Amino acid sequence: MEIKCELVRGPVYLTGEDLECWINIKNNSDKAETLAWVSVQLNCFCTVSDDKVTNLESSRSRKISLENHNSNKTSFLPTQGETGMAVLSLKTKVLVCSLELAPNESKKIFFTENIPHNAPPSFRGHSVKY
Repeated sequence: MEIKCELVRGPVYLTGEDLECWINIKNNSDKAETLAWVSVQLNCFCTVSDDKVTNLESSRSRKISLENHNSNKTSFLPTQGETGMAVLSLKTKVLVCSLELAPNESKKIFFTENIPHNAPPSFRGHSVKY
């Protein structure tokens, strides 16, 4: 299975706006495959450069990952050793259940989520990124 997400309007959104996304699921196998469910969740992370910002709350949980795959589509780059704090996590939405796709069959699903007014700004600086 191959899953691709495409933001309709690009990567920058303001609070109160709707994030719109097309999710394309393709069965690359030579046999029929079934996905139990497809779900999405909007998460906002804050990453901080430890050598430039010193007043980070140490009590907040920070996540780090060192996997080595190319993922530079967002400001949070765990594959480059960045640490991040979740500053906003919306409820998971199940888009479809028991999705069966024949070989080389594709399914496109449209997803929209309103960005709440208490969401952090989107910002990609050198010391702090949201």
